[in-house]
Amino acid sequence: MASRVTLSKASVFRSAPIDRSDERMASYIDRCIAGYELANAVRAVAVLQPLVERALAPSLRLTIANLYALAGRYREMTTVLGLQPVAPSTGRAHALPLVARDTRPEHAHILAIGLSERGSRDAAYEMFAHAISFAQEEERPHLAVAYLESCARHAARFGDLEIALELIAQAKLFAWEAKLMRWWTRCTITEARLSLATGNIADAQRALDEATADADHRDLWIIAAPTAVALALERNDRASLQAWTSEETLAIAQYSTDRLTVVSASTALLLAANGGELSDQVIWALERALQQVDGAGEALELLVRATERTGMRIARYAIAHLRCASRRPEHRMTVAAYDLARANVAARYRRRDESRIFAANAARVFTEIGLKPWASIALDLIVFGHPIR
Repeated sequence: MASRVTLSKASVFRSAPIDRSDERMASYIDRCIAGYELANAVRAVAVLQPLVERALAPSLRLTIANLYALAGRYREMTTVLGLQPVAPSTGRAHALPLVARDTRPEHAHILAIGLSERGSRDAAYEMFAHAISFAQEEERPHLAVAYLESCARHAARFGDLEIALELIAQAKLFAWEAKLMRWWTRCTITEARLSLATGNIADAQRALDEATADADHRDLWIIAAPTAVALALERNDRASLQAWTSEETLAIAQYSTDRLTVVSASTALLLAANGGELSDQVIWALERALQQVDGAGEALELLVRATERTGMRIARYAIAHLRCASRRPEHRMTVAAYDLARANVAARYRRRDESRIFAANAARVFTEIGLKPWASIALDLIVFGHPIR
């Protein structure tokens, strides 16, 4: 689950001789980031896991931690830095001066993640801007694009959907100019998801069509599956629905080793059920996905939908994830999603008054931040006592 990160002095900057194996690994990770091959880099680092305990060169530690941050694996990020997640009231700024004076883009990005996790919205945006600026100064456009996309995802958590869409548009432009086409596809998928969340069906469909136009990037399409399924349901397009929830999607949900693809495939399968019965295979895939979730992030829809009609054990597990991820009131989208999930569970236990209170809180916040489809779901709970499909 989401851990709040503050950088401490312990072991982050432990000195170690830089050897060629460290340099080769750092170079390989950087190439993987440039080509949006994050899953391959994460697998390569997993081979190094026994070596992480030794005093790796600080630059390699930062490179690995930055990879984990981009992949949304914040627990691993803190581990490789030798940090312990700390409570917001303790150890608050152990090493912020150390990091703030560093001009490496990886450093600034890691600090931006820590500030965002702590709910420091303005400070996080400022540090993301530093990270992007440092990446441009070093002429590493792939990092600039990656940090723009990362910042957009965190902006969504704060409920700043317009800012998130502006950041994604800028990231797409940078990626196109630098010919980083896999990153362009990834950003376009994010654009489709954010557009759908705001109720802009036409823009979401356009972005989805753009993202899936290049068959060379077919391996990235699974990330777009939840958006594609939602749009297919909106249009009542059964052919598209079947294509996006095929046996291949189920196999990815059941056997993939990449967290993002597992979560995306499982979310698509859950949405496609549209309130109907789930097969044992899909339930198993959902349980597997929930076990791999690190905070809310792009698993937010999976966690909320899992509280609607799945078994209560799965619903309680999803609620636990959301409770941990929504401890900061500044994360308005996550807090509202937690209220919606609690409304779902209360309704299932026939606690109608309690469900209406949670749903009303969620509807108010979703309306304020512009998440019209989510606000509609919350209003259905208030009026009908259950989501309407």
